[in-house]
Amino acid sequence: MFTRKQGSDAGNAVAITIGLATTTLLGGNGRVWSIDWLPKVTFTWFAMIGATVVFAFGVIFQTPDDTLERATK
Repeated sequence: MFTRKQGSDAGNAVAITIGLATTTLLGGNGRVWSIDWLPKVTFTWFAMIGATVVFAFGVIFQTPDDTLERATK
């Protein structure tokens, strides 16, 4: 929506996975890994942080050419 030639299905899957991992690590409740230097974030920030991380990583991937061709028809 914000970019015309960035984003793909595989890129979205990777970005969502990274966003979920980020919010899980920053959540801090029941930490599986003890990473003390990471800040602990309250749950009210999860949506904003997760969406920002997902967009930042999702925009790295380029849209396949065949998808762009179908979208312009």
